[in-house]
Amino acid sequence: KSDTVIDDLAVPNVSKIVAPHGEGHFLKDMENLDPKAVFANERTLLHYAEKGMYVAAVAVIILHQGGRYKILGAALSVMTAVYYVWILVAYFQRLDEIKGRSKVVKNR
Repeated sequence: KSDTVIDDLAVPNVSKIVAPHGEGHFLKDMENLDPKAVFANERTLLHYAEKGMYVAAVAVIILHQGGRYKILGAALSVMTAVYYVWILVAYFQRLDEIKGRSKVVKNR
C-alpha cells in the first residue's frame, strides 16, 4: 500500500501515537462532529418553516377574499413557495458545512 495524503474534509483525521514504552495499541486522535450543530440546523429549518406557514395561511385567507385581493394572495403564495425552496437550500448548505467540518468540530 502506498502512503498517500488525503485532503478530503469528509474523512476524519487520524494520527497514530504509540503508547508509552511502545506497548499496546496505537492511540487514535479523531475529530468528532458535534451533534448539537446538526440538531441546531434542524431547529433553524423548523423555525423558518413555521414562519412560512404563517405567511401561507395569510395568503390563503387573502385568496378567498375575491376581487383584486386574489392577485395579492397569488403573489404571496408564490413568494412563500420560493421562501420554502430557499430555506431548504440553506439547510442543506449548512449541513454540508457541518459534515465537512469546515465550521464546527468537537475535539475529544
